[in-house]
Amino acid sequence: MNITQYSDDNATRLVKKIEQLGAFNVCYENDPRRPVLANLFVIRNDSFTFKRYLTALVSFLNEAFRPYVEPQNACYSLENITMKDVYMSVIPKNQYLNGKLEKQKLSIIGYTRKSPGCESNENRKTLLNHMVKCLQERSLCDKIFVSPYSVADEPLTSRDMNESNDLSNGLECVFRNTQAMISYIQSSEKNVCLVAIDFSRLSINTNDLTTFIENHENLKTIIIDTLPYKHKVHVFERHSVLENPSLLNAFNCRSKPIQRFKDV
Repeated sequence: MNITQYSDDNATRLVKKIEQLGAFNVCYENDPRRPVLANLFVIRNDSFTFKRYLTALVSFLNEAFRPYVEPQNACYSLENITMKDVYMSVIPKNQYLNGKLEKQKLSIIGYTRKSPGCESNENRKTLLNHMVKCLQERSLCDKIFVSPYSVADEPLTSRDMNESNDLSNGLECVFRNTQAMISYIQSSEKNVCLVAIDFSRLSINTNDLTTFIENHENLKTIIIDTLPYKHKVHVFERHSVLENPSLLNAFNCRSKPIQRFKDV
């Protein structure tokens, strides 16, 4: 596939060109960053080789509403739900992420961390890559930053100072670590929205988080996206937090992070 520099005009032109092909569609084989064009008949009859791109909405639905999970998986509960329930759970995510943030011209960045432990570097990278995938496909983040070794109450500005422990270069679609995120927020020409997949993946140190928001004027919004697990998106606007720092008390949690990466 020829590579063309992105622009609105080129995107419109190439979409029309693909539509004119009729029975062809864009898919990928192993790496979703390397798209290929294939006949729909081939895609449908060899789905193990040719994989379709899932939209963020489809990824959310597949993760949030499952027909079966193992009984011991505490992330899910067995409920009778209607299509209306499903629809109503999708509306806030779709409207907020695709509507409000886009209108505000915010740069949406993702962040996650993992506490020090006894895992091998390869296992740690695998777990972090799962978190990154959630931020990329479900939370629609433009850039993602990772702290491979940090505890939940460690001040943000103190994390990842030791470059020898930095695993972020070996992760997929990651723009390095916490220090790189801080530099990005400080230098970004756009205002920034910071997304994490639960409170403790960002911080449980409310005093430090308040100071961090105060010191970084570009950081306008923090979102904790627990929609697939608790049907909630927690939004913290800069001006509201500065007027009422107690809003960040939601971060003052000592519970274990949600175990969301077990295969089912």
